[in-house]
Amino acid sequence: MGSKLMKLSKRTGFTLVELLVVISIVSLLSSVVLSSLNSAREKARVAAGLQMSANIYHAVGDATVGAWSFQEGAGNTVNDNSSNGLNGTITGGTYAWQDDHPRAGKSLFLSGGAYVSLENPGGKLNNPNNFGGQTAGSSAVEAWIKVTDMPAGSYNGSTIITRMGGIHYFKVNSFLGGKLRTMVRTSGGVNYWSTSNNAVAVGKWTHVIFVLEAGVGYKFYIDGKLDASVAEPNLIIADYGTDSAIGNIVCCPGSYPNTFMKGNIALVRLYGRAPTAFEVRRLFADGTARMAALDNSIASE
Repeated sequence: MGSKLMKLSKRTGFTLVELLVVISIVSLLSSVVLSSLNSAREKARVAAGLQMSANIYHAVGDATVGAWSFQEGAGNTVNDNSSNGLNGTITGGTYAWQDDHPRAGKSLFLSGGAYVSLENPGGKLNNPNNFGGQTAGSSAVEAWIKVTDMPAGSYNGSTIITRMGGIHYFKVNSFLGGKLRTMVRTSGGVNYWSTSNNAVAVGKWTHVIFVLEAGVGYKFYIDGKLDASVAEPNLIIADYGTDSAIGNIVCCPGSYPNTFMKGNIALVRLYGRAPTAFEVRRLFADGTARMAALDNSIASE
C-alpha cells in the first residue's frame, strides 16, 4: 500500500511540473501575442491618421492657404509649401530637427520655449474673405503632433496654431487632461471654446483636425475618426489679427503664460474651406476601404 501511495505521489508531482511548464509557455506566448497585437493596433492607428490626411488633402487641397511640412532638417526657417509665401522663422528657446515621423520622416521638436512665427502677407492667414467670409465661410486645420509633456495650469497646454482661419488658438489642453480645445468667436463678439471628446496621448504621434463652419458649428477628428460634431449657428470666421504662429500663443503672454508646444510637429495645413458633407462621406468611404486592405496586410505580417 505504501509503495502504491509513493508511486501515486511521484506521478502527481511529475504532473504538477508539467503543468507549471505549460503555464509558463502559455504565459510567454500570450505576452508575445499581446505585444504583436498592440504593435498592430498602433500601426493601424497611425495608418488611419495618414489615410485621413491624404483624404482631406484630396478633398480640399485646392483651397490650401498654408502648408508647413517641417522637412527642412536644419536651420531656423520653416517653409510654406503653398504658393502664398507664409514662411516661418523658429523663434525663442531650444528646438531640434528629428527623424521620427512614421511617414513624413523629419519633424521639429519644440522644448517648450520656441515657436514658429509666420509671415502673413496681405493678411492671408486671418482675413475672413480668404475663407469665404465672416458669416458664411469655413476653414480646416490639420496637424501631426507628438506631445511630450502636459504643463499644469488652467490655460496651459501645447499650442498647435494661433490666429489663422478664424481660430484664435488650437491646442492640447493640460487642464482638460489632454483634450483638444480651440477658441473661436460668435456673431455677438463673444469668445467660444470648443473641446474634443477624447484626449491626445502623450508620447504618441497623433493626427488631429479641427473644422470650423460659420453659421453651422465645428468638428474634431482624431486619428482618422470623427471625435466631435457640434451644431452652433452663431459661430463666425473672426479676424484675430496678426501674430499668427505655430507652437505658441504669442499675442498676449500675460493671459497665456505657458502655451508653448512641448513635443514634435511634422505637418500643419490650413485650408480655406471645410469639406462638404458629400466630401466627408467620401473621406470615410475611401478610408474604410483602404483601411480594410491595410488591416489585412498588417494581419499577414
